[in-house]
Amino acid sequence: MLQSTLKDEDKKYYLGKFTSNTKYTPTLSTLPLVLFPWNYKRISSSIKYIANSNNPFSIEESNGNVINVYFYPLGIALCERGNHSQLSAKLKGVGETSIERIMNIEHVYDHVNYDGIYFYHIFSENEETNPYRFKAQNRTAPILVFGT
Repeated sequence: MLQSTLKDEDKKYYLGKFTSNTKYTPTLSTLPLVLFPWNYKRISSSIKYIANSNNPFSIEESNGNVINVYFYPLGIALCERGNHSQLSAKLKGVGETSIERIMNIEHVYDHVNYDGIYFYHIFSENEETNPYRFKAQNRTAPILVFGT
């Protein structure tokens, strides 16, 4: 997983793009990747025509169509572009993808607690003592494909 390969010197890339000589290319079969394929016809045609012997999934030949953002320290990537083609390759367990940006959200852990049902905001000393709470909601239904 990408999280285990990050070093302190890599933190300069957080919240921004990588330099041209720095490229992370995790394998799709193991990367936890959230995909939002939105067109059922493109889903079936991608499965049929992408990531097969005639048309292997290749990040180099994607012409910038594939963009993923990695959320550190959660260890999960979110697809911004290339949902259908990456879904095909992910389901077939082949190919590598790229990480365009890393979002370091570890500071959020200082302000939020989760008990399995509710998220709780942790207030600082000068704020109210009763935290707001809200139930975890899933307003969209993404296809969540996790690696092993």
